[in-house]
Amino acid sequence: MKSIFGNKFFVLGVVTLVLSIALALVGGLSKERLMYRADAADSIRALLHQRLLLGLMLIALAMIAVFSAVLIAQRKVMTHAIIDESAASAPTGESGSG
Repeated sequence: MKSIFGNKFFVLGVVTLVLSIALALVGGLSKERLMYRADAADSIRALLHQRLLLGLMLIALAMIAVFSAVLIAQRKVMTHAIIDESAASAPTGESGSG
């Protein structure tokens, strides 16, 4: 039985991975900016980095929630398919000799 979701698992996994890497990189940049420079322009830039970091964190959290929901739904579909398949192939209890 083919999955009803196709390659969405792979796409969601890759997007979540890319967002996590971007999140780590932006987080590192904003920490460096806050530690070494304190003038007005760099403070504004650091604030923008913090907002970008927060946005990326929220997007990553949303992607994780969607990915989890899709996995749970797919597990239910597969469980029902296996149960239906085993019920169809189970012996009926009648024997040919009698």
